[in-house]
Parts: sequence; C-alpha cells; structure tokens
Amino acid sequence: MGEEKPVEDKLIQTIGEFGKWQFLLVLLLCVPAKLSATWTLLGIIFLAPNTQFRCVERANSTRDISNNTCYSDCSKYDYVTDFEITIISQWDLVCERAWMVNFSQTVLMIGVLLGSIFFGFVADRFGRRPAILFASIIQLTLSLSISFSPNYWVFTAIRLFLGASTAGLMAVTFVLTVEIIGSKKREIVTTFYHLPFAVGQMILPLFSYYLRSWKRFSFGLGLTNLIFLLNIFLLSESPKWLISMGRLKEASKIMKKVAKL
Repeated sequence: MGEEKPVEDKLIQTIGEFGKWQFLLVLLLCVPAKLSATWTLLGIIFLAPNTQFRCVERANSTRDISNNTCYSDCSKYDYVTDFEITIISQWDLVCERAWMVNFSQTVLMIGVLLGSIFFGFVADRFGRRPAILFASIIQLTLSLSISFSPNYWVFTAIRLFLGASTAGLMAVTFVLTVEIIGSKKREIVTTFYHLPFAVGQMILPLFSYYLRSWKRFSFGLGLTNLIFLLNIFLLSESPKWLISMGRLKEASKIMKKVAKL
C-alpha cells in the first residue's frame, strides 16, 4: 500500500478529488448501470405477479372446478390479473409448472455469480473500459431481445446472460468509481453510488402500470439501456489501472485531457 500512495496522490492532484469528469462519469455511467441492475434483478415481480387461475378445459368435465385448484387432466387455464399478459399466463406457469418462475430467477442469480467472476477477470486483465463496454452491449442487446422470446426456455437462457452482464456493470463501474475519486470524497460518493438502486425500485412500478404486457414491460426497460451507447464515446480507461499496468503514456494523456475540463 505504501508504494501505491504516491501514485494515487499524483493522480488525484492532476484530475482533482471529484471534478466535472468524475461527476459526469458517475452520472452517465454508474447511475444508469445501477438502475438497470435494479430492474433486471427485481423485474420478476411484475413479469410473474401473483395470478389467480381457473381450469377451463378438462378431460373429465363432470367434476366441479374451483379457482386456483390444480387438476391433472386440465388442458387450458383462464387467468385473472391486472396485467394484459404475464409470463405465467403466456406459458401456463401454474400447478406442476409453477416451479419454473422461481427457476428462472435462480438462473438469473447464477448468471450474476458467473458474471462477477468473468467480468472481474476481464476488467483486471484487459481494462475497466473493455469490461464495461462488453457488459453494456450484452445488457442492451439482451434486455431488448428478451421480449421476443418464443418460449420459456429461451427467456430463461437470456436471463442467465442478463444476470452476468448486470453483475459486470455493477462490479466494474463501482471499481472504476473508487479508482477515479480522491480519498476525501470517496466515502460519500460510493455511498450515494447505491442510491439509484432505491430510486429504481420506486420507478419500476410505474413501468408496470403503463406497460401491462410483460413483453412491452421488458422492451420498455430495455430501451432505457440505450444510454449505455454513450460509453463508446465518453468512457475513458481508468488512469490508475493504466499506471498499474505500466502504461504511463496512456494514463498521462487521459489525465491531461481530464485536467482541462
């Protein structure tokens, strides 16, 4: 740690504790990443809300049919819900198929675990910028395409990779934030870094209120990820990572550019 301090002091002296560059980076990169993570992780609440169902077609139609009751010979269900269509009503995820809702969320969280490992490696080996760009492209592409899933298994497979990209964005943007902010401002900024997660929870019901089909809901959330395209033009590599890799000229070039802001 003693050897790193002079380098960090010189870096912060050049770019400032928390100047315009750091502010814009947090605003245009970290905030959208955290919001997207919130909607990906918690979206299942509105993709598969508690739904009343009733069997409407049975092989043995002489027996009484009750709401929310499972019958082994039921071939068609009717659903009572405030939404136009959910993944439950789309793919009949009730009775013996009810476990598939939780399984899809489990697969998402497995993706989060794998993504944390994978993108952590990419960020350390190739840089923060490539890792963030890679995760952003995956997040944008899959968050839009998931609404076109032809069946449950494609939907769940996409969620695996969405979980991975979500973890990558959360982890690497946080690391980048810590690296570019001075120690005097780091504690308060990294605390507020998590605030968009709470804001995202408040906004999510608004999406579900106006977009009552799970497909439109997913696509609408996916459109918000278009902001990640700005990363291609605005995101610079972490000067601290460049210095640690011995790429001093590149780090110096970035710091001079930042110092002019």
